[in-house]
Amino acid sequence: RFASSPGFAVMAPRYDDLMVELGYSPDFESAVGNDPRAVGNRIANAYIQFGLDDGSNEANDYANQYYRPLNAPLFPEESGTNAIGTPDRWQPLSLQTFIDQSGHTRPYGEYPAFLGP
Repeated sequence: RFASSPGFAVMAPRYDDLMVELGYSPDFESAVGNDPRAVGNRIANAYIQFGLDDGSNEANDYANQYYRPLNAPLFPEESGTNAIGTPDRWQPLSLQTFIDQSGHTRPYGEYPAFLGP
């Protein structure tokens, strides 16, 4: 889930090292039985399943399933409203530099999709 997150390649080994330092094997994957590690894995699996069923479309990289903008994107560096056709609907905003909540950047002219319910 977080493999494409900025810093993952640096942080993942640190997490594994911490688990080993605390006396746990990062390779333990069983969810069977009452071993605390198995209980933790069952809890983690429940959270993962919840995330897959919460409507966020995580399995498809959170692609928008519902809303499509009616208006062309607005470029703040340019004057005007880019001939907005429907002023009471969302108009995508295209910034020269856009950094999403995961730290990924988008080139100028690309903008994040509106994610509706």
